[in-house]
Amino acid sequence: MVMAEMENLTSKLAGASVSEGVLSFAGHAIKMDKGSDAQEIVKAVTDCKELHVLILSGNTMGVEAAKLIGDALSNHKEFQRAKWSDMFTGRLKTEIPPALQHLGKGIMASGANLVELDLSDNAFGPIGVQGIADLLKHSCCFSLEELRLNNNGLGPNGGKMLAEVLKSTYQSSKQAGKALALKVFVSGRGRLENEGSIALSEIFKKMGSLEFVSMPQNGINPPGITALAQAFALNTRLKHINLCDNTFTSVGARAMAKALPKLQELEILNLESCLIRTGGAKAIAKALDNSYPKLKEIMCNFNEINKAGAVAIAETAALIPSLETLQLDGNCLGEEGQELVMTTLEAAGRTAIISGFDEDEGTEDEDEEEEEVEEEEVEADGSTQSKVTPKEFIESPTQEAMAGLSRSEWLEFAEGELSAIPDVSEIADRALYLCMRMSSPLNTVHRADTKQKICSLCDDTLKLLASHNPSDSVLCNSVLVNIGLIKSENKKFRVASEDLTGPLTLIQHIVKQDYVSKSSRKVLHSYLTKSEKKLEKYFQVKFQLLQTLFSLQ
Repeated sequence: MVMAEMENLTSKLAGASVSEGVLSFAGHAIKMDKGSDAQEIVKAVTDCKELHVLILSGNTMGVEAAKLIGDALSNHKEFQRAKWSDMFTGRLKTEIPPALQHLGKGIMASGANLVELDLSDNAFGPIGVQGIADLLKHSCCFSLEELRLNNNGLGPNGGKMLAEVLKSTYQSSKQAGKALALKVFVSGRGRLENEGSIALSEIFKKMGSLEFVSMPQNGINPPGITALAQAFALNTRLKHINLCDNTFTSVGARAMAKALPKLQELEILNLESCLIRTGGAKAIAKALDNSYPKLKEIMCNFNEINKAGAVAIAETAALIPSLETLQLDGNCLGEEGQELVMTTLEAAGRTAIISGFDEDEGTEDEDEEEEEVEEEEVEADGSTQSKVTPKEFIESPTQEAMAGLSRSEWLEFAEGELSAIPDVSEIADRALYLCMRMSSPLNTVHRADTKQKICSLCDDTLKLLASHNPSDSVLCNSVLVNIGLIKSENKKFRVASEDLTGPLTLIQHIVKQDYVSKSSRKVLHSYLTKSEKKLEKYFQVKFQLLQTLFSLQ
């Protein structure tokens, strides 16, 4: 049995990619529970004469294995890039900090000058910062240019801890003669919220070196957005800004608009699903009415923008020669608004840049801009909805309850719900039940920010499910069970919502995400196509879902 396991491990490692200082074990799915499980990686690291990049993504590492790999790294002064995303699947949270510390000790002992640290897709939460704090503070990270912590679930406290660590590194490196100058910062899906974002904005201001910032889906509201915008204004080499799926309102949009004229190197501006609304769209449009010689993409889709705001952006976009893509879909233009946008672009010969209006929400009545601004200024001042616990929300999933639901409390609740179930198919059923129950406010007329929050919490929940490695068939089965198209093996199971408008709307979002495989999309498309009678009363939303599935195949 032991020999068979060793042969299997050796066969996986035999395919390790080695070229020009790059050693890659990406996607080998090696499970390193004991130190002996890491021997081949240790040997490869030890034998590599010039190791500049070590890629360990898509494996899972325990403490003993991390110590041995760290020891091997200690002999590589030339080491520069640690690409260690998705490296702790199935590990206890208590294992992760010491494992990271062992790897860090190896780099510190080597005397290397680290350029990139990528720990994305390791859901370690705030304790992960404890694991890398000593490494980040060490002189080997004074040279750090890229810090990628995407989908780590740092939370507000983790964000503040990280900011303090980076502040310490900046001060020490400045005293040593060359201040820390990050070029790339990535922390999407991290639940940073306002506290974490405001803390990080302070170190961003000090460095002034950022070129690429990606912080989508962090639950950031106007105060956090305003702090980030003020920091961006001091990082004049910024080329890429991605803050999609946070809640700007026009207050945050106006703060961002003040920063934009200082960012003449900007190439990509992603403000998708940020609820900038019409007032915010006009402010952004006015701010972009400058040279911007390198701007290629503007993404303002799904923002509750009406025709006046969309036309303002289109007028500005038409005058930017370098612009290649303009996204305004999912707003509230209606046919008249769409025609006005197209006419504006056509007059300038720029219709090729617009991406289409397949998901336009149609026209809607809006308050006067003054009333909109007044309302949003209250939001910016930090007013809060009545707090609702996750359990209360599940019992009565209304739009009002969703507004009072805390993202951090939902994640803790969902993680507890799923971790208490031993069978992966039952875990999948429960995760999809929570998501479908959550979709109930989408059954009726709802605000765009409600949909945005539902989609974000659903993504968080299904990312938790993904950590249990459900097969494609298990995922598809759970989706179909939860909308009543097939029967559950559990006779006590009841669908989350009798009205399937909300669930089908949410599934349209789910199938676009990278946690759903191409084969799963094909299965769902095939099954939904055959379920004509059962979904007859939901013709429009089903048709949109099928269109989406077809386009993704």
